[in-house]
Amino acid sequence: MELSIDTASEVASVALSREGRVVVETTWRCQRNHTVELLPAIDELLAQSGAHKRDLTAVFVCAGPGMYTGLRVGISVAQGLARALGLPALAVGRLELDAYPHSAGGGPVVAVHRAGRSELAWASYRGEPWREMTPPRLSYPEALVGAIEDGAVVVGEVDEELAVLLEGQVTVKEPAAEGRARTLAVLGFARLTAGETAEPALLRPIYLRPPAIGPQGTAGRRRKEEGRRRRGRSALLVTDQRLPSARAYPNATMSEMPMERTLILIKPDAMQRGLAGEIISRLERRGLRVVGMRLFQMDEDLARRHYAEHEGKGFFEGLIAYITASPIIAAVFEGTGAVEVVRRTMGSTNPSAADAGTIRGDLAVEMGRNLIHGSDSLDSAKREIELFFDERAVHSYPRDLDRWVFETPD
Repeated sequence: MELSIDTASEVASVALSREGRVVVETTWRCQRNHTVELLPAIDELLAQSGAHKRDLTAVFVCAGPGMYTGLRVGISVAQGLARALGLPALAVGRLELDAYPHSAGGGPVVAVHRAGRSELAWASYRGEPWREMTPPRLSYPEALVGAIEDGAVVVGEVDEELAVLLEGQVTVKEPAAEGRARTLAVLGFARLTAGETAEPALLRPIYLRPPAIGPQGTAGRRRKEEGRRRRGRSALLVTDQRLPSARAYPNATMSEMPMERTLILIKPDAMQRGLAGEIISRLERRGLRVVGMRLFQMDEDLARRHYAEHEGKGFFEGLIAYITASPIIAAVFEGTGAVEVVRRTMGSTNPSAADAGTIRGDLAVEMGRNLIHGSDSLDSAKREIELFFDERAVHSYPRDLDRWVFETPD
């Protein structure tokens, strides 16, 4: 009898199966109580089936991505049972578990879940034979839409904003009503018979961001201060676009994180409404500095190159007509974690879903008139800055106020 454990989200599930066929399962809203609820749930399931832990023949566990605490609890329990009972163990990713029930057609299946910070975790698969096409990764909604094949099935946490972006391009389906443990039993047994087990100690969660864990207390602060002194003031001058995003440094102080550059476009609707100054002011008040700016009328050729990833989609021609309808402002902003800071300051792509206090949440209503474009990644920022600016038109420079915005060593 195989035990399948899924604790990747607030809805947890556990199943017992024989050769991949589920005998009994339970799904419950765990909130964040995986630590105290998982083992009792397993014991109750064993009691329902009249089985004992010694009757188990394998342990399968969902590896995420998902909740840090839930994943650690699920994998720790799987490791403990496998080691104590001498059982084979293996892990399957959450996104694959969401995608697999929709594999029958053999076409592309994209699984999505909301990962916070306006980002989506996603991966793509294809059936007959079942295989992973794109490994799990993080993207903003616009980048995800550009990467999905027309005609794909998209399943998972598809909110209103993403559904609007995907309209007419894909088929959107709800996740399976039952918990992931049922699918985990099927895939886990198939891989078990193929010999794909792992040493329990080697089971690892899939984390798309580093956990928020770092040096703590006086000793940790002392080590960080010593690191700052060794680095000197040069940290303020780092502008290499190949450096990782500030999202990869969740516990670092600003002086420890790399400077980034990102592109914004103040769109025709913002220009016509006289909001350019307001938008630029909001970004400057965040502490970012303008290192390049130009006012111009975008021609059709540049517009098509900028939006090339959307070519062939139903909204593409309307988008080109919109962005070329009036002069716009293109600007390059620089600062610690600039890509993320701009994205958060802009708000959700769909203004009706944007938080109050963001540019779109305060100043816009419809997605087709959402005022501002901002690069969605460092790679996009590098490409877009090169598209709109000659390198001689972008200038880094120190400001006296920088010491009050970016942490610097004593």
